[in-house]
Amino acid sequence: MTKEKAQKKNIEFQIKGIEILDIELKKPQIQLPAAPAFHFNINLLHKINPEKKLVFVIVEVKILNEDKQTLLGNISVSNIFHIVNFDDLKGDKTNNSVSIPKEIIDLFNSIAISTTRGVMFTSFRGTFLHNAVLPVIDPKGFKQEKITKK
Repeated sequence: MTKEKAQKKNIEFQIKGIEILDIELKKPQIQLPAAPAFHFNINLLHKINPEKKLVFVIVEVKILNEDKQTLLGNISVSNIFHIVNFDDLKGDKTNNSVSIPKEIIDLFNSIAISTTRGVMFTSFRGTFLHNAVLPVIDPKGFKQEKITKK
């Protein structure tokens, strides 16, 4: 179990699970060069289940050829975090809102992206995407939108 402090709140969490939601390889129409330059489109989706005290960070990665147009594959991985003291995140009790500090979201995003990198490496081993290694990414660069309830 890991403990993190954010905005004067002590958030205790653990990784509860990792699930591959979707994986697909698209055989290229042309021969790829020996050392292709892959491009990655990454999308993060956040969902919460307050009853079970869970936060889901779904990482969707599209792997593109050098031309940035040809889709070679994609993977979607759900990273599931259990927040032990989830009730401490509840804001206004009347509308049952939940406020997860940005620092915790950034930490969850970093863990989820790194985990997805490992899942990709294992899943694509021995294929034409063997060398499609997701680069190190600063999760603070992602634009945060709305977190939805699951």
